Amino acid sequence: VIVKQAAKVNTLSLSPTGITEFAATGYIGQKIVVTTDAADGWILDFDDTSWFSVNEVRDSENSFTVVPKDDNADTSNKREGRITVKAGNAQDIVLDFTQAAATAD
Repeated sequence: VIVKQAAKVNTLSLSPTGITEFAATGYIGQKIVVTTDAADGWILDFDDTSWFSVNEVRDSENSFTVVPKDDNADTSNKREGRITVKAGNAQDIVLDFTQAAATAD
């Protein structure tokens, strides 16, 4: 008889659980704390960084901060972003967020 033990599924959570919308200008960023039991820790996956940056702090805080760049373009277009947080075999967490459109003065 061969008994196979099911693989342990890692946990992954974020606090706060999401980001909604950044202001067009003057927003300093949103800090997200990551909690996981995955042995290899967590990674972030994102593509378009033309309008935001991501600052990671892994040692002491296990967090990252999403920092939008001011939108001074006088456009009516809202910016959209997505970051996927991955850890071991835990279910990925997807953060969708936007930045409000700049307004003409």
